Amino acid sequence: MIRPTRQTDGDTPAGPPAGSIGEPADATASRLEDLAQRVADLAGRVDAIAGRLDELAARVEVAGELLRELLSRAAAPPQRYLTVAGAAAYTGLSPDSIRALIEQGRLTALRPVRGRILVDRDEVDAVVRSATGRPARGRGMSAGSRRR
Repeated sequence: MIRPTRQTDGDTPAGPPAGSIGEPADATASRLEDLAQRVADLAGRVDAIAGRLDELAARVEVAGELLRELLSRAAAPPQRYLTVAGAAAYTGLSPDSIRALIEQGRLTALRPVRGRILVDRDEVDAVVRSATGRPARGRGMSAGSRRR
């Protein structure tokens, strides 16, 4: 509780100055201005952090969607029929090698629609497993494996 101040002479109050105990009014105003500036700075920082959190939340949402898609693909059974490019990627061979295997009759070409060639994955696996030929000297073999 603030008590009324007593005056000792006509113009000067005898008690503590206005503002706070022992502090002049202009010092109190200066502190209030400093505090207001600090609050404004903190508010700006909070706004910047909130904006960054919004950006991160959007990225997390995109990552979650991609993860859900990948998980659904992983849960799906493997594709039974492959295109020439798909069979090439699956085996590590070139598309031309897959076409050569089709021309040699080692793979059966299925044409469900005009211009589209498919091969059975099981048949591709069987052809790769049945390969007994050794690579020609110097082709695809390191020096250490050629000496065997």
